[in-house]
Amino acid sequence: MKQIILTGLLLVFSLFLFAQETIKALHVGDRVPNTFWTMPRKFMVGGKVVPGDLSKFKGKLLIIDFWATFCIPCIKGMPEQERLARLFGESLIS
Repeated sequence: MKQIILTGLLLVFSLFLFAQETIKALHVGDRVPNTFWTMPRKFMVGGKVVPGDLSKFKGKLLIIDFWATFCIPCIKGMPEQERLARLFGESLIS
């Protein structure tokens, strides 16, 4: 009985090994997959959550910065983002 249970658990867990898609790391110069642009996302606009995707930004300079209020290095990096915004002006989407 113990051997049957262990075999069953092994079969169930082996399904999880093959269920996930292989993730390929991106390198400088690589293009992101089309799903990056078309995947449904939620955005905070004017204090409201709005559904959308990134397709309107495809082919444009886009800087995505993930930060948190408790992350001191993130907050210290904000002046650099402002500098980039002034440097690139209208061509920058952040």
